[in-house]
Amino acid sequence: MRVLNQNTTRIGNFEIASVSLRRLVLMTLAAVLLFGLAAAGTFAQASNIYITPDGGGIGNCTSNTHPPSWFNSSSNWGSGGAQIGPGTIVLICGGFTGGANTQFFVFQGSGSSGRPISFVFDANASIKASYVSGDGAIKTNGNSYITIDGGSNGVIQNTANKTGQSHGNSTAISALGGHDIEVKNLQILDLYDKTNFSDSSVDQSQIRCVNFSGTNTSIHDNVMLNTGWCLNQN
Repeated sequence: MRVLNQNTTRIGNFEIASVSLRRLVLMTLAAVLLFGLAAAGTFAQASNIYITPDGGGIGNCTSNTHPPSWFNSSSNWGSGGAQIGPGTIVLICGGFTGGANTQFFVFQGSGSSGRPISFVFDANASIKASYVSGDGAIKTNGNSYITIDGGSNGVIQNTANKTGQSHGNSTAISALGGHDIEVKNLQILDLYDKTNFSDSSVDQSQIRCVNFSGTNTSIHDNVMLNTGWCLNQN
């Protein structure tokens, strides 16, 4: 590029008036700025959310922590800067406990292609109840583009799991009605440990580690021990 005179600039085989060139540059910069602002608005969801049993700090969840009820409220899901949305990582820390038929976490929204919502267990995080809900200790609730990751040693476990103990239908992960769900690295233990093989009081087909439907479901690198059915596809 060489300048021909004060008013004309040559680019390749084209001559452009300097005033027009300045306008072109300014318009290009404005377009880039507007695109950046639009992208920032699109991806404004919180990048990390921390959930603990009582909302206090524990493990790697030390700031901006919330209790499970915060996760389960639809008002905390969306495109806001402090909400759960596509690309958000939800880290759970500590031991979550409950009694009979307990449901702990219910998703209120979906991720998007290439930007799933990741629900991750911190080291030594666990979900334990006398028996978890047949509707799912963790329920994706018909939503899609979700990853549930047990991390290094995340556990879902029933504690009243022996023959003769008070027990009911149990599902560790319910992933019905959505698509592009991944469940990995979890230890799903002792949903029902049948210690008396003549006992027929429990319908083992209703004791499930992962109950799922839809397309593109990936379930891998999990430990499933002492249960009725490991996987149930609807």
